[in-house]
Amino acid sequence: MLALTASSILLLSSLASAKPVPQKRNSVAIQLRPRVNYAVGATKVFNRNAVQQERKYVRNKYANVNDKASAAAAAAATIIKRAPATSGADALTDEFDTIDEFYYGPLSIGTPPQSSTVDFDTGSSDLVIPLSNCKGCAGELFNAKKSTTFKDTKKPFNITYEDQSGAAGTVCTETVTVAGVTVKGLSFGGVTTEAGNFNHGPNAGLLGLGFEGNSEAGATPFFETLASTNKLALPVFSFYMSRDGGSGSELCFGCINSAKYAGDIEYYPLDPSATNGTQLYWNIASTGLFYGSSTTGGSGGSGSGGDGGDNGGDDGGDDGDDAKKTGSHRQSLIKSDTPASRAASSALAAVIDSGTTLIYVPVASAKALYAKIPGAKAAPADIGAGFYTYPCSANLGTVSIGFGSKQYAINPSDFNLGQATNGSTECVGGIIGEDVGGNLAIVGDEFMKNWYSVFDYGKRRVGFAPSIATKDSKAPASS
Repeated sequence: MLALTASSILLLSSLASAKPVPQKRNSVAIQLRPRVNYAVGATKVFNRNAVQQERKYVRNKYANVNDKASAAAAAAATIIKRAPATSGADALTDEFDTIDEFYYGPLSIGTPPQSSTVDFDTGSSDLVIPLSNCKGCAGELFNAKKSTTFKDTKKPFNITYEDQSGAAGTVCTETVTVAGVTVKGLSFGGVTTEAGNFNHGPNAGLLGLGFEGNSEAGATPFFETLASTNKLALPVFSFYMSRDGGSGSELCFGCINSAKYAGDIEYYPLDPSATNGTQLYWNIASTGLFYGSSTTGGSGGSGSGGDGGDNGGDDGGDDGDDAKKTGSHRQSLIKSDTPASRAASSALAAVIDSGTTLIYVPVASAKALYAKIPGAKAAPADIGAGFYTYPCSANLGTVSIGFGSKQYAINPSDFNLGQATNGSTECVGGIIGEDVGGNLAIVGDEFMKNWYSVFDYGKRRVGFAPSIATKDSKAPASS
């Protein structure tokens, strides 16, 4: 995960409210680029340092959940609604070597606008951008002196991780545009100093897509500002993430792109009970983790689903019959609860987090899951507590996450983080035991690559449909 975890920012004052600017466009998609790699080399060897670094960021990102919920409830504010206007989408880039680590895309800031790149993160709620005078910063830096709308509140912020890497700067406000949709006076952290391994990705900053209750700035986040004031054609955004560094990854603001999924979208309501009744994250109730044998799990998921395959579907060139067959194949990845797919953990509160690469579940849930995978065992101490390995040669059964009465499979190529060491016969599993608070599970891109994900602010729900990145995809779903 990107080091710029905005939820770790310590802001010391109230900030100006962001105001949306009326737009004339209908819908826009952001083309995403993939994250940095968590496995190295052509043989896919586990990248221990990168994964351990992300784990630190996850711990900080979800620290003090109860304190955040209490503070947010005490500071609840009334939002004024206005007339509807627009929506937009933007392309994302998949940062890939032998595993997709993260997806990032473009953003413009200032007047006149300056280009930058950010990790779009549903697990946090603030914008963090490095300024041109930043010491140690990489990527496209923002030159505040060239903007007529920049304001510096002079209020300091500080981000510090357990390895003593971090960043510091001041709280600022500025005009920000994503996919042609603009917000004026958006509060953000203007970074002036970075230390250690703070931002190891190719992107410059981070844009949080979570809720105001999780904003360290105490201000309405970018998307919530647009959605709550009816400035979008639909109060939603949706993610499509390609696999293996393929093109076509996309974040769609105010829109749902039917060319990126097959079948129907299944929706599940947000559940703030895990955070004391205050909506901090895009979290939904999960029935837990499931594991089924490779001979009974159906085609295409983490069972007999193969190696992650192609990134087909972008050209849309197949005929209607092929599209129907492909849609039927992908729909089979959603399974009803059957004896062949056995519950492997208790219920979870699943945060759907685009800013996290892997999947983190309570330690007890991870232990229960791997106990059902033949040959799985706790990883050596140098890999880390909470990690597990299993035989690379194993015919892995279906690993899935349950929502409602259904289970959603994870492709084995996404679950497999690579050989524990070069030449090892043991591979590292992509679900890690990490107690971040209560029964919270952090469900990242490892899951989202398999499932087109819709975040519906208007109806407070998250929806999933089989992604065209699924193995054996040959055509986009019909509209």
